[in-house]
Amino acid sequence: MCFIDYTKAFDSLYYEAIWTSLAQQGVDQTYIKLIRSIYSKCQAKVRLERTGTEFPIQKGVRQGDPLSPKLFSAVLESVFRSLNWKERGVKIDGEFLSHLRFADDVVIFAKSAPELENMVTELAAESLKVGLSMNMAKTKVLTNSEHQNITIGLNRLEYVEEYIYLGQLVSFVNSSKKEIQRRIALAWKKYWGLKEIMKNNSINMHIKKKVYDMTILPCLPYGCQTWSLRKIDEEKLAISQRKMERSMLQLQLSDKVSNTIIRNKTKIADVRKRIRTLKWNWAGHICRLENNRWAKRITEWIKGKTKGKKEDQR
Repeated sequence: MCFIDYTKAFDSLYYEAIWTSLAQQGVDQTYIKLIRSIYSKCQAKVRLERTGTEFPIQKGVRQGDPLSPKLFSAVLESVFRSLNWKERGVKIDGEFLSHLRFADDVVIFAKSAPELENMVTELAAESLKVGLSMNMAKTKVLTNSEHQNITIGLNRLEYVEEYIYLGQLVSFVNSSKKEIQRRIALAWKKYWGLKEIMKNNSINMHIKKKVYDMTILPCLPYGCQTWSLRKIDEEKLAISQRKMERSMLQLQLSDKVSNTIIRNKTKIADVRKRIRTLKWNWAGHICRLENNRWAKRITEWIKGKTKGKKEDQR
């Protein structure tokens, strides 16, 4: 698989590519004209020691605008529609899965290094037509087979053993243990970033609990729906949470205050219960999906089984 990185993706889109993509995907001309009018007279100035003269902005979508990700996704959808990849990628449940994408986070799947090289080359060429340029230095390859050279133009892509995709560690070895350690470290980083609140005795514990549950706790179970959890892993998460609680109350182990008493004081949400809730919610979500959705098909798929034997898979 190849993780694609675009250079300044949201700043690079050609305006004409946006309007063409929206029209191709059935957006009413009234809305297209409205969006065009928003972008038609955009001006910018450069301010250093003095403010420069105005100049027109001729490409890119607005940073922070809720509409921008949708415009970007529409253009990228047109790019992928122009690629003939119906029989490219990995075969799952009788059909080929060639890629996944979330905004500008794109991962491409291929059966072999030569196929992957062709796919990345084709994607790079089509992307350039709409203003998107791949950053080959940050585009990485992850494989469970022999490393073979993959060259795009004059650039050789780098192989990695793991990659952070959509905030989660991806690897062909069991990465749950390493991912849990990473989540704990990120939660502590968030905690210390809020130490003026969490360790301030003048702030009510009810407020600290709200801050913890809303900003720090989500760091621990993020992506837990895909984890294969062992009891030792759950215990690591629980221990890290108890340490944070002791820090909030400014207690040491030598104070010999039980975990039950501490939890009664902090009343924060338990990370293990949160993980179970998230896993069950995800299971319910998968069950409710239509049978043609990739998330459901991949979850239920057993290698070697075909579409006609879907009932056997269950």
